[in-house]
Amino acid sequence: PLFIGTDDIWSGIVNLPFNFCFYGNTYSQIVVGANGLISFDMTYANAFCPWQFTETVPDANLPLNSIFGAYHDLDPSMGGDINYAILGTAPCRTFVVNYNNVPHYSCDCSIFGDCNTTTQQIVIYETTNIIDVYVLNKETCGSWNSGNAVIGIQDATGANGLTPPGRNTGPWTASNEAWRFTPDGIP
Repeated sequence: PLFIGTDDIWSGIVNLPFNFCFYGNTYSQIVVGANGLISFDMTYANAFCPWQFTETVPDANLPLNSIFGAYHDLDPSMGGDINYAILGTAPCRTFVVNYNNVPHYSCDCSIFGDCNTTTQQIVIYETTNIIDVYVLNKETCGSWNSGNAVIGIQDATGANGLTPPGRNTGPWTASNEAWRFTPDGIP
């Protein structure tokens, strides 16, 4: 488990049990953001995880070297569960980050009685370097940060990134959808 009672923070450094290639660089560690994203940028460890943004992917003002799935202002201090797991056997393991029923900031039950939550996963695969983003439920909290959210990936410079159609920065709701990002080149 991560972020018990804590909002807007990056985790400490989490060691991966395998190397993962992202935008041509190989990584063995990640940090998990409380706001629905992971990054290969270790300078974010234990730091503030930004929640306010209007930029679209790619943009150097968004968290760099990151997988957004869905990145928006979540508040794990109000409930839900964020955890990670390592599944499978080498060379076919996955690293899975789960966001289960995590309330949205400002639209959680304690403030306005409007209980918006998100349940989603970010999965990275050993050997193939494939990324999957699964969204069981992502509601929109339009009264906070304009309801902005984004699903996608972005490199370490903010110059290159990808998002699925209709999932770049903006207010949107999602249910029972999945997105796959497959590397270009030999795994």
